[in-house]
Amino acid sequence: MLDSLPDAALPFRAYKSRCLKIGRRRRGQFVHGKRAGPGAY
Repeated sequence: MLDSLPDAALPFRAYKSRCLKIGRRRRGQFVHGKRAGPGAY
């Protein structure tokens, strides 16, 4: 699907990387709230 939809994949990757950056700040609180942590995504 990603190969057939490159236009949709680009913004998705940017959104994911954006979440990862924000996730580093809230990682402490996020891990305590959800033990899954980065594994959830």
